[in-house]
Amino acid sequence: MGLPVKEQSSAAEAPVSQSQYSHSTSNGNLPASGFPSGPSHVFVYGNSRPDIPGNEHLRPVDRNRAWLLGGRLYSFQRQGIQRAAVRLEEPGHAVFGYVMSANSPSGVERLLDDFERQEFSRDLYERDVVEITTERGERLQSYVYHRPDVDQSNPVPRGDWLQRPLQ
Repeated sequence: MGLPVKEQSSAAEAPVSQSQYSHSTSNGNLPASGFPSGPSHVFVYGNSRPDIPGNEHLRPVDRNRAWLLGGRLYSFQRQGIQRAAVRLEEPGHAVFGYVMSANSPSGVERLLDDFERQEFSRDLYERDVVEITTERGERLQSYVYHRPDVDQSNPVPRGDWLQRPLQ
């Protein structure tokens, strides 16, 4: 069950004035084949970004700077670790991150498995498909991990995980 595509306004630092997003899955489950039937991209925005120290192994992967328009980035603590969470449907805000791309369905499946093992556990996040905008202005359908129930008391400035106050 998907939500209809909605127009969203952008954040001031986002490269495009308007964007759309749409959910294509309600629970993030893969089809029976085991392969995603959707995009070949994953949008990362928190501790999984390739420019975060310790993530040098992600640098060879095809990636581009990108924005999720109409979402907002929050910080929360879990098991003593400061974590990032996107909340969708926040008009006027944007989240900065990277779109990681794969060349095949099995490549996308590996990316999703890696991110779920490393940061985006299924008990904390939901996975859906959204439209992101790259720094070149391309609009791409991408998987994103988000948390609709995130505590909204700790928004991250400018939607950039590297701009968060360290706790």
